Amino acid sequence: MNDSDKVTVREYIEALLENCKEVCKDKFNSIDVKIQDKFKELDEKMGAAFRFEKQSLETAKTELDRRLEGMNEFRAQLEKQADSFVNEGEQTLFNTLIREKTENLEKRGESWITNKDIENLKFQLNGLNSRVTSNEQWISDKKKLSSAIAVGIISLIVFILLALIGWGLYLYDIHGRSGEPSMSYEQAIKKGGN
Repeated sequence: MNDSDKVTVREYIEALLENCKEVCKDKFNSIDVKIQDKFKELDEKMGAAFRFEKQSLETAKTELDRRLEGMNEFRAQLEKQADSFVNEGEQTLFNTLIREKTENLEKRGESWITNKDIENLKFQLNGLNSRVTSNEQWISDKKKLSSAIAVGIISLIVFILLALIGWGLYLYDIHGRSGEPSMSYEQAIKKGGN
């Protein structure tokens, strides 16, 4: 062995370290590639999940808007019809005027109004009374229907919120507290299917 073949301890350790660096660099690069692939896969899956969630929300929003528009049309129709009804104050005033005129005519003994005319006025008065009663019943029924529609819409909103909460819990179950997947997407699908 000659002096040129001799290696100092320092050179030997430096050569070992350089060799370790190359081996570790290769391993870290392969691990980094795997991690990047997993992140891309996770991004694709999360993107699909978020697109599905967005589509679901848009569908629910469209349906809710459609129902609210129907309610607004119904409300406008009710208001339009309510304007044509005889209200209780008008009915009372009309009844009072007819009674006063009838009593005045009976007291004066006017011959131009007959008992038949009085009976006809009473018949009309009864007709108006029944119309007011019918209108009040109709308004009561429409209020009940409006309440039922409101309850239905509130139920739909609660259902959508519960679905979103369930979806969030499902995603939390897949990703755990750390934000990293605690199970694969396929495992989560299988678990959800059971």
